Amino acid sequence: KCTGVHLEGPFVSRGKCGAQNPDNIRKPDIALFNELNELSGGMVRLITVAPEVEGALDFIREASKVCTVSLGHSTADYDQAMAGFEAGATHVTHLFNGMEPFHHRKPGLVGAALTAGANVELICDGVHIHPSVVRAVFKMFGSKRVILISDTMRAAGMPDGDYTLGGQAVQVKGNGATLSDGTLAGSVTDLMKCI
Repeated sequence: KCTGVHLEGPFVSRGKCGAQNPDNIRKPDIALFNELNELSGGMVRLITVAPEVEGALDFIREASKVCTVSLGHSTADYDQAMAGFEAGATHVTHLFNGMEPFHHRKPGLVGAALTAGANVELICDGVHIHPSVVRAVFKMFGSKRVILISDTMRAAGMPDGDYTLGGQAVQVKGNGATLSDGTLAGSVTDLMKCI
């Protein structure tokens, strides 16, 4: 049974869209969000938004009245991310992936999430995040704020080969799933293996 929907877009940054089809990216639009939520039967529980995109802060203020707003697929710097949290976001989509790196002078979205007390997702498939970083995140954020996710795409459990994701070609080899340019395209490891 489906308990909810995560809209991982379309209100994300073109600069950090990852394996999302850039043709589907839109400016944050609360009317479109409400339409999608209505079409889903009110099942949207989480939406990922890039806080630096034009109109994102107003969108976050409105959408956070309906569901959890997560920051991700973003080029946001620390101040832009903090503005997103101050507008009502409380969550981060797959920490470290689809965002600027955590740097000691430019802490970006990762540092803002720590400051804001946000819940953070980690893809623990051994491909997206190094095990040392997983341990560091638990020490930084604490176990109650870390959410293990799989980010699994439909090729999970399938043999190596060619698949698709959002209309884009994906190559699966071992534990990795990539677009033709080498961009990670989700995971092929199920959540139990991640744990």
